[in-house]
Amino acid sequence: MPDADDFDNWCDERDLHEDHVVAPRYVSDDVIGYEDLDDNGGWRPVPDYGTVWFPHVTIVRLGPLSLRPLGLHLPLGLDLG
Repeated sequence: MPDADDFDNWCDERDLHEDHVVAPRYVSDDVIGYEDLDDNGGWRPVPDYGTVWFPHVTIVRLGPLSLRPLGLHLPLGLDLG
């Protein structure tokens, strides 16, 4: 058998990663993007609720002020200054 090339190595890494993912225990593989959950967060048990996914990064500023760069306008003439 010939030596492994870059593509073979990539396939091996992908297969190893798929062997260790946790998301399919909690999310159907019919859900688009489920395969990205483990790389971008983790799973924690929450009392009286069950296991919940949490992102690795928390977005600190998410609200009306963060919408201004998108060119969105608030109703009723409100101005965010």
